[in-house]
Amino acid sequence: MQKIEWNNLNLDTSEIFRRIGMPDADSTRSQNFKPVIEQMRLKAFGLIEARCIYDYVPVKVSGSGEILLANQYPVNAATSFFEGAQEVLIAIQTIGFRLEEESTRLFQDGEMLDGMILDE
Repeated sequence: MQKIEWNNLNLDTSEIFRRIGMPDADSTRSQNFKPVIEQMRLKAFGLIEARCIYDYVPVKVSGSGEILLANQYPVNAATSFFEGAQEVLIAIQTIGFRLEEESTRLFQDGEMLDGMILDE
């Protein structure tokens, strides 16, 4: 199994604004939120532990609408995508649990805006 870790993430401020329902970072309405969004964006960098584990496993089409992974796990799938394939990459990605825990804590403490920004 292989492992990847990211230590140079970029959290795009305009994407944060979009996800919380703001038109863009430069709108008049958004100006009031810029300081807290930047504060939470920087806080998120210290909480995120982005990583991925992955491996290649054998695959074969085992029936109509079904593939077999690692010669033992049947999975419903669009089989045309796997025709001729010998292996597939299986990956699990995470940003860790600390960001979600902090967002939950902020909500519980009544810091709704901070919690919502971290949650996005």
